[in-house]
Amino acid sequence: MSLPRVLVVLHGSPPDRMGGAGLIAGVLAEALAGLGAPVWLAAPHRDGARTWRGVDVVALGGRAPLGWRDGWTGDPSAARTLLRELRPDVVHVHHLSGWPLSLPRIARDLGARVVLTLHDYAIPCARGQLVDRWSRPCTGPDVRRCAACLAPHLGPSARLFGLPTARDRRGVAARLTAAVDSLAAAHVRLAPSRDLARRMERMGTGPVRAQPLPLPRSVAPAPRALPGPVRFLFCGGLLPTKGPHRLLEAFAQLPPDTATLTLAGPTPAFPADPHFGRRLAHRARAVRGVRLLGPVPHARVPALLHTHDVLVVPSLWPENSPLIVREATAAGLRTILPVQGGSLELDPDGRRVDGRGPGGQDRLLAALVAECHRGRGRRPPLEWPTPEAYAHSLLSGPYTPDSDAGWQRTD
Repeated sequence: MSLPRVLVVLHGSPPDRMGGAGLIAGVLAEALAGLGAPVWLAAPHRDGARTWRGVDVVALGGRAPLGWRDGWTGDPSAARTLLRELRPDVVHVHHLSGWPLSLPRIARDLGARVVLTLHDYAIPCARGQLVDRWSRPCTGPDVRRCAACLAPHLGPSARLFGLPTARDRRGVAARLTAAVDSLAAAHVRLAPSRDLARRMERMGTGPVRAQPLPLPRSVAPAPRALPGPVRFLFCGGLLPTKGPHRLLEAFAQLPPDTATLTLAGPTPAFPADPHFGRRLAHRARAVRGVRLLGPVPHARVPALLHTHDVLVVPSLWPENSPLIVREATAAGLRTILPVQGGSLELDPDGRRVDGRGPGGQDRLLAALVAECHRGRGRRPPLEWPTPEAYAHSLLSGPYTPDSDAGWQRTD
């Protein structure tokens, strides 16, 4: 049986610098190539080499997105030309930031089978995390609500006074219409968690299949822990929505020398709070037992996990399926996970905590205290699909038209 020609679409290159979604897209393309499928990685603009681990990287062209409009309008004619040149049988979209939202429709009209993996909410939500610019949870897209949320990125009236004009609202409405059509154009919509699948279906996307993601690389079980204080780890972007400040303040209330805390990850720009990273670093330096590592290359993550006992995910937004949770459980770390989002689906034995709202920090502190009482140590590691198994499952399922029959909406 001949294998399909597959175009794997992501939001930048190289894949291993594009977060969890980029890593998954990259290792999928690598695995498909290893199975003999003709495959390309496609990014909206070129940054780096023309190949990645033996897979050709193609680019739409042009510059990186500068504003909110650049992040979704793109150049439909350039996308159409690229698809006509490559003639893929399957276009598997992992992220559309920087691409025209019309890409799935263009690909479908040109005869490709379109598979869309939803790693976050970035198609219906211009901010991607389903939280507003004040970091409050959002129930879903709406023209007036989105216009108020996007005010700093719209016209002068909206930027200066928070008063979007009718023209601003028409621009927001155009994006929402493009998002609806983008989602509808996919033959198959996939989500790594049932939680995200249900949320997207409630927004009117149509059926979304829940399909687990692989580990990009194997993670060996952590060695036996030596005596000493419990070692907590936060590993991810240091953003307000991910809650590292909540974790830091809860940790600061533990008795001295009870535990250590490592905060590892980059500090991306966060326009709603541009000084967040600076404040977090200043506070971290003042709390005994805290280490601020900065960005950690993905290849070094397993070694980082092996020196810790408990992964803490204090996110205030409904994260989908954090890669770090899969990696931590493969290493045998215990976990403290938020009740919102899909993290708990990855580790049903994780300690649940709702860190949002009044008292959220106290509930997080109680979870830290409980883990300190358990002391150092590991739990039995969990197993996750390999990239090769993930590629096989796509080739025999979502990439095949026959797989469309008989599947229902997520319960």
